[in-house]
Amino acid sequence: MTEPAKPRLSLAPKEQPEAPKAADEPVFWLVWNPKGGHPTKQHASQVIAEAEAQRLAQASPGNQFYVLRAVSVTRMTTVQTMSLSESGAS
Repeated sequence: MTEPAKPRLSLAPKEQPEAPKAADEPVFWLVWNPKGGHPTKQHASQVIAEAEAQRLAQASPGNQFYVLRAVSVTRMTTVQTMSLSESGAS
């Protein structure tokens, strides 16, 4: 008796539509230390962010500081309001 054929897995990445461009959102860089703290300063260029990472590394020997580039932004664009009374009046 023969076993049924197993479905083949595709290892090729799926084509995904390109995200719309956020024209009003500037590109920026962050400096992040995985051992703590949240990045709060947006740097206008990679060069400026790398200089900040070097400054922080000199001030905190043994820590690593990553320079990260913002590549996308996600936000909720719809809100739903529901009436809590049967008539809709307050």
